[in-house]
Amino acid sequence: MASTVRTRQAIASALAVAVLGGWAGAPASDADPVLAAAGDIACAPGMLESPSVCHEAETAQLVAGINPTAVAALGDNQYEVGALSAYQTVFDSTWGAFRGRMFPVPGNHEYYRVGADGYYAYFGSAAGDPAKGYYTYDLGDWHILALNSNCDYVPCAAGSQQEQWVRQQLAARPQACTLAYWHHSLYSSQGGDPRMRDIWNDLVPARVDVVLSGHNHNYERFAPQDAAAHLDLLRGPREFLVGTGGRSLGVIHGRRPNSELRQDRVFGVLAVTLAPHGYAWRYYSEDGSFTDTGSAPCHDKVPPTVRLPSLRPGTFRAAARGRFVAAGSPVGGGGAILRFRLSEPSSVAFTVQQPLPGRRFSGTCIPARRRPSGSRGCTLWVALSQPATRTLSGGHNRLLLSGRLGGRRLAPGPYRLVVTPTDRAQNLGAPAYVSFRIVRA
Repeated sequence: MASTVRTRQAIASALAVAVLGGWAGAPASDADPVLAAAGDIACAPGMLESPSVCHEAETAQLVAGINPTAVAALGDNQYEVGALSAYQTVFDSTWGAFRGRMFPVPGNHEYYRVGADGYYAYFGSAAGDPAKGYYTYDLGDWHILALNSNCDYVPCAAGSQQEQWVRQQLAARPQACTLAYWHHSLYSSQGGDPRMRDIWNDLVPARVDVVLSGHNHNYERFAPQDAAAHLDLLRGPREFLVGTGGRSLGVIHGRRPNSELRQDRVFGVLAVTLAPHGYAWRYYSEDGSFTDTGSAPCHDKVPPTVRLPSLRPGTFRAAARGRFVAAGSPVGGGGAILRFRLSEPSSVAFTVQQPLPGRRFSGTCIPARRRPSGSRGCTLWVALSQPATRTLSGGHNRLLLSGRLGGRRLAPGPYRLVVTPTDRAQNLGAPAYVSFRIVRA
């Protein structure tokens, strides 16, 4: 008992250090939820512990010391075939202590039983619909996706029910910090499994922050990357491979691109602290010989906004000279002053559009020589050139719109200016529109 208390105290102290490391922004606090995770956990009944196998009791002790808000069992939770009797005998006597706060996903060994029946019988409703094996939940401000990577039984390719569900979930919470986990790791220096690549393709544009997985019996942390293994710090998920839950250890040969740290010598558990705007991680090894700590902000998912755009005067003569948009004031009565507020520093694209007559057809506006009267008529706005782009500061901005384009004055008539911001994290903001009219000089 004294050993368990000391373990809990040591883990709590270490976790506090990892959390207080923080990131640029508000640091994590003791109130932030902690998710403990590992996969490839419990040996089959009757297997004996040795230095390299059957350490599920020791990793369960690590979880107890962390005392997490929730536990993610990353699949292959009970060897060799995930039978209910095996779950009740070995897994339940160790990791079963956390069953009330456990959010599992199935591994391939669970599906060695028809329909993974032992897994679903043991976990019940906590494992989701047995026909699917994927579900979602929230921890603090984070949105969590628990997915099923056994794609021969529950398809996961583009267009599958699971993949469409993932896209729907991500679209419903576009600005939340998000973590996803499943069993088969896409990336691993021991050798990854490509079956979840299509879903990873959905995670990148949604800027999912973290992916947890297992399957290979070692630990590895990757830098954020896309589904083609290209480093993508602005949008890519960071993968943690945590296949060190106790069953056995697998040797890593070599290093895959974007791998930041890896080990194959000791069992352990990952703890992830989920703060409102970032996360901290710490890997706890059974004997304390290896650790991995760090923290990072969540991806910036908030697009910039343009507010209160105005152009004064709204009717003006084109300037005799000058760039399309520039700092300065009207010269000789030509040009107008454009004012607007930016929510954050951004690269802003300015496009001039001209109206053309159109008619409605099948819900769209198509070109017409003459605009029909009534509801059949519509206006097509056509860009006159490629956008002019300027990097601007957040807050109030004031620019001169010269009324010139491509070195020439705009012809007299109505126009509109489209103002579209893109922030430093490449979030594209909604365009703002300002109408104006050019008159003869």
